[in-house]
Amino acid sequence: MKILKVNPQKPQKLIIKQAVEVLKRGGVLIYPTDTCYGMGADITNPIAVDKIYKIKGREEGKPLSVIVKDFAQIKKMSEVDAEKEKVLKKYLPGPFTFVLLNLDYKTFPQNTVGFRIPKYKITQMIASEIDFPYATTSANLTAKDVCYTVNEIIKQFKNNKYQPNLLLDAGELNKNLPSTVVSMISMPPKILRQGSAKFKA
Repeated sequence: MKILKVNPQKPQKLIIKQAVEVLKRGGVLIYPTDTCYGMGADITNPIAVDKIYKIKGREEGKPLSVIVKDFAQIKKMSEVDAEKEKVLKKYLPGPFTFVLLNLDYKTFPQNTVGFRIPKYKITQMIASEIDFPYATTSANLTAKDVCYTVNEIIKQFKNNKYQPNLLLDAGELNKNLPSTVVSMISMPPKILRQGSAKFKA
């Protein structure tokens, strides 16, 4: 696993470019977010997505969320009416995951998708440089604690058979809880997991 230091306030374009290339080549990337360190791959590449499951030791088929660059990408994958769009625009970008029905099953074979637009420069810069959403999950082994430092990540994965390709080291992150997960499969919205931010429809 290659490790590159990145400045979270002023991310270096060359570092972001290398992260983007990893995703485009079907690799797995670990990156900082507005909550904890995350792990991502190109959702349009089934082999890349499968690598995430293998690295985490996660049960295959267990849903993954995706990071998108804008609301247009959400609308490409799900039906968003005026009521849902109002909620999305109120809380995104931010530490929320909104679960919607997936209308693009061929691209990403899950019945539902959790959409994220983190309020974080690094994830936003990566998303802006690619034309596909990227799968996102916390960068930890299944059933282990989420990671806020690179040392925690290395400790968890050092003896793992499957390894991420690149880790972006932004130093120690604030110990925020993971994102608040809100289902909008049916309205009104329903909180599935209370995370770092309060939600009120």
